[in-house]
Amino acid sequence: MKQIEYLYHFTDKICVISSILLDGFKPSYASEKFGDRNILIPMVSFMNVLLRDVGKNEVVDYGSYGIGIRRDYATKININPVCYVYENSIVERTLKNLHDLSIIPQLIKLIKENMLDKVNEEKSILEWIKIKPSPIPEVKNLLDSISKRTEPKLIDALNQFVVQIYENAYHQLLLSKPYKVKNTVGETKIAYNEREWRYGYKDLGYIMETNINGVSDVDFVNWKSKCKPHFSEEKYRLRFSIDQISHIIIKEDSEKKMILELLNQNYGQSTIDKLIKNGKIKIGTLSNLKNQPE
Repeated sequence: MKQIEYLYHFTDKICVISSILLDGFKPSYASEKFGDRNILIPMVSFMNVLLRDVGKNEVVDYGSYGIGIRRDYATKININPVCYVYENSIVERTLKNLHDLSIIPQLIKLIKENMLDKVNEEKSILEWIKIKPSPIPEVKNLLDSISKRTEPKLIDALNQFVVQIYENAYHQLLLSKPYKVKNTVGETKIAYNEREWRYGYKDLGYIMETNINGVSDVDFVNWKSKCKPHFSEEKYRLRFSIDQISHIIIKEDSEKKMILELLNQNYGQSTIDKLIKNGKIKIGTLSNLKNQPE
């Protein structure tokens, strides 16, 4: 059975390609929308497509420059295929509920530190704290069952239990994407056709457009307005060995000389010459690479 053996990361700037070759991939927050909820997810993304499906009016069109890596190598460094979610599906409802689950650890800490002495049979927690939109019944019932008579150890145990559920589900959120999306001009396209793979960043966390009170999150607005990449720190860079690069896609033939000089200077000319001679690295324009066997 024929398989697509490469993953590609595309950009519209040659300086980004140079930066990746020198410093590795740097993550950024990417916008996703699940139902009526907008969210920013930290990632480095790739497409598992044939080069014939890349370019203007094709399946993938994110720029004239790209880096290809071998799929078998990607699985060794924890790059995973995404789970595509269609509207009103079981998985989409699960992702929505994940937001409600994430509220519990936040509120339990607040309740324990500041509110236990105020909560009684006449006035429940959710009468003291207003959450928008209203949480799912399971979350509401759990929070309303906590009072000043609840043992602190039970509150701590409950919090640990919910945090573990949340962390297990969080990976699903990092690797989920809507089946259909809208581009910058409002056109609907089938994202599923891109066969996206991702390297996710659990430590960076996702950011919802609104907080638990339904108020716009300042961090969401700030990150949306910042230039990418959002994170350049060494601990977040996705690095690779040069022999795991399969393709370097350029816009113009004249740019090949600059790319070769950069590779020779940083990895050694003999190493680069050998990789090119053995067909391990292919450097060229998209139109030229399309004419070569994949």
